[in-house]
Amino acid sequence: MLDLTDLQTYLSFESISTSTQHKGICQATAKWLAKYLAGMGVKTRVIPTKGNSIVYGELGGDPAKKTILVYGHYDVQPAEPINEWQVDPWGGAIKNGAIWGRGSSDNKGQFWCQVLAIKEAMAKKVEIPVNLKLVVEGEEEVGSTQMETFIRQHKKLLKSDIVWIADGSATTQGAPTIDAGLRGCLNGCLTLRGPKKDLHSGSYGGAVANPVNTLATVLSKLADPAGIVKIPGFYRTVKPISPSAKRVMKGEGWSKAEFLRVTGAKALAGEAGYSTQERVGLRPTLQVTGITGGYSGEGFKNIVPKEAVAKLNFRLVAGQDWREIAKLTEQYMAKIIPSEVAWEWEIDNGNDAYLADPDSFVIRVAREVLTKAFGKKTVVRFEGASLPVTNYFAEMITSQVLLSGWAGEMHGVDENLSLAAIERGVSAVAAFWQAIA
Repeated sequence: MLDLTDLQTYLSFESISTSTQHKGICQATAKWLAKYLAGMGVKTRVIPTKGNSIVYGELGGDPAKKTILVYGHYDVQPAEPINEWQVDPWGGAIKNGAIWGRGSSDNKGQFWCQVLAIKEAMAKKVEIPVNLKLVVEGEEEVGSTQMETFIRQHKKLLKSDIVWIADGSATTQGAPTIDAGLRGCLNGCLTLRGPKKDLHSGSYGGAVANPVNTLATVLSKLADPAGIVKIPGFYRTVKPISPSAKRVMKGEGWSKAEFLRVTGAKALAGEAGYSTQERVGLRPTLQVTGITGGYSGEGFKNIVPKEAVAKLNFRLVAGQDWREIAKLTEQYMAKIIPSEVAWEWEIDNGNDAYLADPDSFVIRVAREVLTKAFGKKTVVRFEGASLPVTNYFAEMITSQVLLSGWAGEMHGVDENLSLAAIERGVSAVAAFWQAIA
């Protein structure tokens, strides 16, 4: 029987990194975690950064053993809308075969499987066959803003044979997953400005450029109806999907019917010649994530708006450099935006894609271990989302990066992690140690 009392305490910390008002709580969470790990015998310290602190721990230092660095994060998303939760989002309630609360899946509960595996080995006086390093940050939910600098400054400290990022989700059928790839990301904001103020559409419409109309035209020139990006040079460095990736993805992931059910879309769309899994995991896209301009309240306000704004999100793949894509986009905009409006292209953030060999040693071992522990075939996939810290570890510490998970739904109301998943996760952790050693 699992004793999750300490995990319940961990979940009670409202360590919301997106809120500056919770910075003190985030710091308290880091101190609590460091003290807890130290009490287990882990050599631990809290390392300050310009943002939230990072908890670092070491267990074992035998040069004859392989070293696994385990990454997790103690920060969480906000719990709102709180009134829609069935339980207290900070209470860590255990009911219906699961532990409930913000962070139970992402990532406190999932990381706790690593902690429980260590505790279990110590309680049974079983030697852990590998050296362990633990890195738990407090800003994953805001883009891991301090991790690139932290890893670069502490390469020697973090030196490891394998990095295990225990921050993934299970399939809807409860099967564990391994992400062999992540798409890169580029977020930018395009602003068009016309008259110095909103103008009467009857008195001025047709004589001055309307930024909203112009924005619609510009956006239509960035990608065609099938989603093919029209920016010159956009696909120039995109690598073809490898035979091994095609083989791994064949038959994996959601079926068409399940994809439509989950999304609620009327039909599938996208680039011809690629499966749904390939489109969302291994092909680049451009999504307009928001448009503002003019008046959208009740009734009508007949104006020529002074300004229009579009938020753009590029998902990039192996071979593409997000900085180059940002530059190509700006160059193309300079050609297609008419001179009647002023414009600004502002980059918010970006990161490159991560791509691993799905047949690598660490993925093969993890796949076998997870399948045995969970009793379900582990799904190796290429995830369309981004996790910048994966690239940082792969580029600066080791190419042997494992990104796996068995969590439930993340970020939403009633977040929870099943007790069965925790038990199986603990078993998988211990089995992975043995397999790697």
